[in-house]
Amino acid sequence: MTVATIDITASYVRTLGNLPAFLPDEELLPHMESAKRHVTSLLAGSVPTSPDDVERVKEATGCFAIAFALPGLNTFCLAHADQVPRLVAETDYVFNDAGDVKTLVGLWESRGAKALRDVGRRTGAVSATTV
Repeated sequence: MTVATIDITASYVRTLGNLPAFLPDEELLPHMESAKRHVTSLLAGSVPTSPDDVERVKEATGCFAIAFALPGLNTFCLAHADQVPRLVAETDYVFNDAGDVKTLVGLWESRGAKALRDVGRRTGAVSATTV
């Protein structure tokens, strides 16, 4: 594996997580950086360069960025709920309690881990040796 960098944008994370467009990049950037470090450590510092693996790593990084951002974003949204522009016919905002946020964080972390599971895999076959 050749060493590469993980390249994701705030726009990608917003799209992946179906987050509102008005959410500023600055709210996501620290979580994206943490997610990049986390994924790089899970890959033992060796980020792949093959197109399929790059997409898997990008998805995993986006998922972890969302997982890391959710607790703060939920708090941010609750604190500013009365200021959120609302088009009732088009948008419904949901604010979660702590238990729901914890569940959502776990789901995003699982999705990220699942995306990384196939990094480096070239076929659908998995071999095992029985002793």
